[in-house]
Amino acid sequence: MFRKVLLILIVCSSSIIYSQSFIRFGLKAGTTASTPKWTHDSNNDNGVRTKWGLDIGAFADIGIGERIALVPEIHFVQKGLRYDIPITTMQFPDGTGEFITERPNVNYISIPINVNYTFYKSVFEIYAVGGGRVDFAIDKKGEGFDFIYQQFKDIDYGVSVGLGFRTKELIGFGTGLEFRYSPNLTASYSKFGQEITNNSFEMLFVLYY
Repeated sequence: MFRKVLLILIVCSSSIIYSQSFIRFGLKAGTTASTPKWTHDSNNDNGVRTKWGLDIGAFADIGIGERIALVPEIHFVQKGLRYDIPITTMQFPDGTGEFITERPNVNYISIPINVNYTFYKSVFEIYAVGGGRVDFAIDKKGEGFDFIYQQFKDIDYGVSVGLGFRTKELIGFGTGLEFRYSPNLTASYSKFGQEITNNSFEMLFVLYY
């Protein structure tokens, strides 16, 4: 059902692009904090830590009303996790206090279709953002978890919600900041009683004209 809705949004956005005259184009770049949910037989793995990565993209802001805009985007996004594995010895079977840190990573091409609603307008604007997205895996590096990460799905589906502000008063071009939470609606890996579902936060600098 979600895939059908997302397809409809993509088709509608293509139609609106050709029918609207008020379009802004721009770039977004920043960082993503990825903390997947990893379960073993429905029990959460508490060893998962946050991994930071890059998020770089381009967008079109298509005005369809005074305060509402449709915003198709395309991003390169790095997601993964950090996992600290305790070093054990015969003398210290519960751990020496030292760890080996693994940082498996998956690079995605992400295509969000968002709706922006501007609820404050002055010398700067504050807006809410939300919508659906499709993520296409283009590179998988599992490090110590290579067996698992090489079996990650090539396509993920998710949503993004967030808040942003922007202004044209600083450097002539439009600038802003955007903060998003992007959980997946589908598991990236689900085999042998284990399930990994991507979740991430993004902080993006926005430049537009």
